[in-house]
Amino acid sequence: MGYREALKRGMGYKESEVKDACVNILTETDEYPLSFIEFETRDYLGIKTTREDFTEGFVVLNKKYIVSISIVYQNDIVIQTEEEENVSYR
Repeated sequence: MGYREALKRGMGYKESEVKDACVNILTETDEYPLSFIEFETRDYLGIKTTREDFTEGFVVLNKKYIVSISIVYQNDIVIQTEEEENVSYR
């Protein structure tokens, strides 16, 4: 079973919903936060991923190096604004 099929079964997603599922992917050497699965073959997973500068990139991962994939829920995302960074507490 592939990752797309696992999302469909585990989350009860339809095929069209899998593409909209935000996931974090951990490989043996890298982490791909806030990613979206674009395609999957037996050996490869194509994802759109969010980089540190919040731009989007496309990456093809060799599935044998994937350690884990987890769904990102809305309440998992914390955005810190510049104002919040400059607040001083006395």
